[in-house]
Amino acid sequence: MQPFTAVLTQGAVVIPMRSEADSLFNDGYGTREGNSVLTLDPCETLYNMDRGKVALVDEDANEKLSFQEALRLFTADDPSIWTRFIVYRDLRTRGFVARKAGEAVDFVVYERGMYRKQPPRYHVRIISEGRPGKVEAILDELKKTEEEGCDFKLAVVDRRGDIVYYSLSEKMF
Repeated sequence: MQPFTAVLTQGAVVIPMRSEADSLFNDGYGTREGNSVLTLDPCETLYNMDRGKVALVDEDANEKLSFQEALRLFTADDPSIWTRFIVYRDLRTRGFVARKAGEAVDFVVYERGMYRKQPPRYHVRIISEGRPGKVEAILDELKKTEEEGCDFKLAVVDRRGDIVYYSLSEKMF
């Protein structure tokens, strides 16, 4: 199957063809702008490039970008994109739909087969081994997550790229 064409234009990745955009959107990728344009975030773009589903073309240079070139380009804006990508890839290959979240949480994750049928089930925060972080921020997000009725997962990525997921919950004694 021929990969869909994605265009890197003004710092955003868009799928210009409506049928291709519909196919990706129905599979839980991207955000809609208007009726036909679909915008992919960097993790979605890299994941679909890795799968051979999307070919990324730089509009300014009018040339196709390799996975490594796209990764280098996205790393300039987000130094932690590689870590976020490997967690995203892991979640998608396990059958979950993961969507980019706000600042405190990296992804909201929908149960298998429940995307657009039910609200997200999990909030996932990524922590890289060896990088400092604040426990207070994790506890704040844990409280918000539990108030929304979701489960909080901590994805710890080690130096080799292995991922361990931990469930966090607040217990009162």
